[in-house]
Amino acid sequence: MVVQGKEDLFDKKLGAVVQKIVAAGATPVIFKDNPNFEPDLSQCVLFKKRGWIDAGKNCNIPYSFVSETQDSMNRVIDATKLKYPTTIVIDPKLVMCNEVECATSIGNTALYKDANHINTKAAIVLAERYLTLRGNPFAS
Repeated sequence: MVVQGKEDLFDKKLGAVVQKIVAAGATPVIFKDNPNFEPDLSQCVLFKKRGWIDAGKNCNIPYSFVSETQDSMNRVIDATKLKYPTTIVIDPKLVMCNEVECATSIGNTALYKDANHINTKAAIVLAERYLTLRGNPFAS
């Protein structure tokens, strides 16, 4: 696999770590990055809830942006999974996104505490959603 710059470094370092985990007889687990976006869309969700901005404002993250910023690293992770098939890969985008956008809230739960980090309540909501929609990645 040929990648450029920081992707090449990521590929080498990730491969080395996963190889060591597999050699030790353990199962590597890799989490792909959750969608992120500037400006901080968690404020958008909060402001909409409080009535400070139009209730119809879309606070979701465009999937095209997520794809543009994360696809190169995701390809490295996918190639690592192919090389080390026992690796478990968990991708939060599978339960947060569709082809158009990625949610910043589900029901009444805001997912982010800032532009990139999932809040504690959202982690539980997303885990339950992942189990329901994708199954338990740790089940043999």
